[in-house]
Amino acid sequence: MNTLINDLVHFDAYLRGGDPKELKAHLQYYNQHLNQLRTNYHETIINSDPELTNKVKIILQDLCIPSESWTEYLNLTTYNLLLRLNREQHPQISYLLEIIDKKTAPSKLKLLIGGSSVVVLLLSLLTLPYFAPLVESIDGLLTSVIGLPILGLGYTVLRTFFYFYQNHVDAKKTLIERMRDNAFLIANTLLNIAAYSFWIQAAAPMTPLVAGLFVIASAVDVVKEIVSLVHDHIRFRHHSIIDASSPLLAQQAYIRQLYGFSRHKNALFINLGTSIILLGIMAAWCFVPGGLVVTLCSLAAIMLVSGLKHWLVKFNEEKTRSQLQTALREKEIEYQRSHEPQLEVSQALSQLVTQTDIDNQASKNNPTQPISTHSLAIFLPVTERKNFNSPPPPASTEMPNLSLP
Repeated sequence: MNTLINDLVHFDAYLRGGDPKELKAHLQYYNQHLNQLRTNYHETIINSDPELTNKVKIILQDLCIPSESWTEYLNLTTYNLLLRLNREQHPQISYLLEIIDKKTAPSKLKLLIGGSSVVVLLLSLLTLPYFAPLVESIDGLLTSVIGLPILGLGYTVLRTFFYFYQNHVDAKKTLIERMRDNAFLIANTLLNIAAYSFWIQAAAPMTPLVAGLFVIASAVDVVKEIVSLVHDHIRFRHHSIIDASSPLLAQQAYIRQLYGFSRHKNALFINLGTSIILLGIMAAWCFVPGGLVVTLCSLAAIMLVSGLKHWLVKFNEEKTRSQLQTALREKEIEYQRSHEPQLEVSQALSQLVTQTDIDNQASKNNPTQPISTHSLAIFLPVTERKNFNSPPPPASTEMPNLSLP
C-alpha cells in the first residue's frame, strides 16, 4: 500500500537525481487504486498532517524556495502544490504531473474501440438507401479539385477549437503562457484558413501563394519556440552566479535551470528543421508536375514529417531528463567528496611525532644512544601504555575516598 508520505520520499529522491523509472514503478500502485490517488493528491491538505508537512518542506528546500513563503504552499493539496511548482518553472515537476495525470486519463484502447465503433456505425448508416443522395454528394466533393482543401479547412477549424480549449483550461501553465500559446495558435490557424481559402478559390492542385502561406504557418511554431527560448534565457541570465563554494541545493537548482534552457533550445532546432523540410515539400508540391500522385506523395510526406517531429520532441524530453538526473547525482557525489570531514591531529600528538623525529635523528648520529622511551609511546593508545617488563602493582585493599571536598 502506497502512502502519501512514502510518495513524497520518492519525489525527494527523484529531485536529487533519482532514476525516473524507479519513481514511475513506485507510482504504478495507483493504476488499480484511483480512489486512493484522489484522496492522497486531490483531497488531503498538506498542513493537516505534521509528518506530511515536514516531507513537503524537504521538497521545498530541495528546490531552493525561501522558507518565508512556505505557508502558501502548505495550504494546498499535493496535486495543487505540484501545479504551482510547475508554473514556477521547476523543470522536474512536469514529469511528476505527467505520471499522475496518466492515471486518470482515458484509456487509449477504450478511445480507439469507441472511435472505431462510431465510424463503423456511421458507415453502416450511409449504406442505407435513404442516405444514397448524401453519399453521392460526398463522393463528388472528395473527387473534385476542391475536395482536399475543404477537408483540410474543416480539420484545421476543429483542431483549433480543441487545442484552444485545452490551452485555456491547462492549469499547469501560467495565464501569460496560456495567452501566448493561444495567440500563436490563432495566428497559425488564420494563416492556414487563408491558404485553404485561396486554394479553394483557385480550384487547382497547388499555387505558389498557397504553398507560401502553409510555410509561413509552419514557421509560427518556430517563432513560438524562439519567444520561449528568449524568455528562458532572460530568466536564466538573471540567475544567481553559482560556483564550487555554493551550497549543494543552490548548485542543483542551477543545473535544473540549465537543462530546462537546453531542452527548449533543442525544441527550437527541431521545429526549425521540420519547417525547412516542410518548405521543401511545399515547393515540390507546387512546382513538380504530376497532379494527384504528387499531391498524395506530398500529403504522405507531411504526415511523416509531423510524426518525426513528435518523436524527436519526445526523445529530446526523455534524453534531457536522463541527463539532468545524471548531472544531479554526480554533483551530489562531487559535493560530498569535496566536503568530507578531515581528521585533525591533536597538538600533543604533533609534539610527540616531532620529538620522535628528533630522537631518530639523534640515534642515527650516535648509534649507541638508546631511543627515548617516550617516543615509543605514540604507537600505543593512551589507555594501553604499560610497562610490560615490571610486574603489575598489587591490588589496593583500601576503598577510595568518594567524599566531596
